Formats: sequence, structure tokens, C-alpha cells
Amino acid sequence: MQTHDVQIDGDLVRKRFIDGKPGGAEREWRALQLLAKHAPGLAPSPVEYGTDLVVMSRIEGTPLFLLPAVPEKELVEAVDLLHSAVPRQALDRVPQRLWPVERIRDQLLTWAGRWQPKNELADQAVREGARWLSGWEPGERGVRPVFGASDGNTANFLWDGMRVRIVDFEESGRSDRATEVAEMAEHVSCWVHGESEVCFELDSAEERRLLECRRLFALLWVFLLKDEGPRNPPGTFMRAVGRALDRLGSARPPPRARPLVDPALGLPSSVSVPLDTVVAGRDLVKPLRVADVPACEVVFPAIGETRDVVTGAPVDVGVVPIHLRVFALIARDCIDR
Repeated sequence: MQTHDVQIDGDLVRKRFIDGKPGGAEREWRALQLLAKHAPGLAPSPVEYGTDLVVMSRIEGTPLFLLPAVPEKELVEAVDLLHSAVPRQALDRVPQRLWPVERIRDQLLTWAGRWQPKNELADQAVREGARWLSGWEPGERGVRPVFGASDGNTANFLWDGMRVRIVDFEESGRSDRATEVAEMAEHVSCWVHGESEVCFELDSAEERRLLECRRLFALLWVFLLKDEGPRNPPGTFMRAVGRALDRLGSARPPPRARPLVDPALGLPSSVSVPLDTVVAGRDLVKPLRVADVPACEVVFPAIGETRDVVTGAPVDVGVVPIHLRVFALIARDCIDR
């Protein structure tokens, strides 16, 4: 949903808020004023404020998602400056970000209660996500108060060839560092065209909070992308589902299947597998010969279930080392022996 209209007039940008985010203009104007005073140059300069209107200076730069490689050092420097620039005394007077984590948790639980079944993995992510959310209390552990943009969209980070600068503060406010970093890490713009992980300095308590908040935001994107549209490549929703399950530490549910090999017969010399099965992060081209898979490699089955050949017991689907007699992929009936 479009929440604002932007018009460029020479060196000025006029941003008019039209729907969806009450108080957006006020939050934007407050952020521009604070940053102009405490971190000049990091964001546009405030020029004029009116009812649902903010006029600011225009800053040049290329959105990070359009770059072939992210300038990680400069991105970290920009985010660190954003988080640390506003003095604590001034920060304490700033309202909370538009969507604190407690509000996001409650909203996700509401959406989970209205969820309409889509497919096995998506339904599992929602079910297990709701179970975790129901018992999660963010608390104050690992909270380092910061001023946050509260929007991880890489389109809002502009590279001018020398530094990264930041725009779009309509959801900004008082936040904490772990939450802000988690929101950036899980935003669809950070992974839809390829994985990109940027490391920020956090203490041990913040690292624990980061993991929980990444789980929260990964679940958020399952709901935001459930009605997949043309803005993102096909398959983006299921990638979001996979990320949420990974953050939850969930194993994929096993489909109805039959063993690929008989435990009494040992390993076959070659097998045919579904093309979307993945070995060590690489797509397979069938047939795969077992002898071609190094003993140190790790299998990540995209569909199916892995069992110990000798005992027949299920093995964690997520990460399965290949051993001499401990390899069998159970998949759908499309597997050829």
C-alpha cells in the first residue's frame, strides 16, 4: 500500500503522506531535525513541515539493492552513526518506533489466527511461529537504546561513491540496536536477489536478542509475502517460509515416501534424484553418483527425508553428513532406483 507521494523539485524533495501511517510526517520531520543537528550529512536536511507534508533537501546516491556489491564498511559506519548520534537525554524524549517488537508479535499472532492453509511448509512455519510467539516476552535484556530508522529496506540506503546516506524515516523512533539490525537482516530486499549478511558489533546479550528478533522479522515476511505479487521474483514467498523455518530451527515435515536403498544391499553406484534437491548449496543435475559426493560434504534435501541406512531411523533433515553406510534419501515417487 502506498503511504506517500514523492515529488522532486530541483534540489528539493516534497514528501506528502496520503494514507496508512498516522503520524508519518511528524516522525519524518523529527528524524531529519535530530540528524541535522547530531549527524549532519547522514540524511536529507529538513526544509519545511506542514500537514502531512515534509520538504527536505535532495541527496544523490544509488540504492544499495541496485549495486553489484554492497559497500559493507560504509554501510556499517552509516548505521552505527545513526544509532549513536542522538544523545541519550534527547533520545529519551523521542517516541518509540512505530512498530515495537511487542506490537509486531501481537499482530503476527492475530494474523496466524486467521491463516488460511496454503501448503505444508508455509502452514508449518505459521503453526510453529505462533507457538513460539505465544511464549515470547522480549523483555529488556540486550536492549541498547538507539535512534532507529525502523525500516530495513535497502532502497533507503544510498551510496554516493564515498559514503552511505539514509532516507525515509516515517516509521522512525526510539528503538534498540538488536531490533534494528535484525529488521535490516531479515528485510526481503536484503535476500531476494542474493544473500547478503553484514556484521554489526553487538555484545553477547544483544546477540541473543538479535536471534529472537530475526525470528520475529522472518515470520513477519511470511505474512507480508503470502499473496505473492509481481514486485518480487517467483518463489520469494517460499524462500521467506524457508528462512522462517530456519530461524525457528524447524525440520521439514517428511512426505509419504519409500526408501531409495535397501539397508541390506548397501549403497547403489548411482541414483536419480529430483532436480530441486540441493547438495551443499548447489543444484543437482541428475543422475548423481554417490561416489561423486565427498565424504565431508553436507546434504540439504529440498524435499524428502533422510534416514540412517542401517537403522532406518529418521535423521535431522537440515544438515546430514554423508557416511559410508549412512546415506539414504527418501523422496517422492519420482525417484528412480
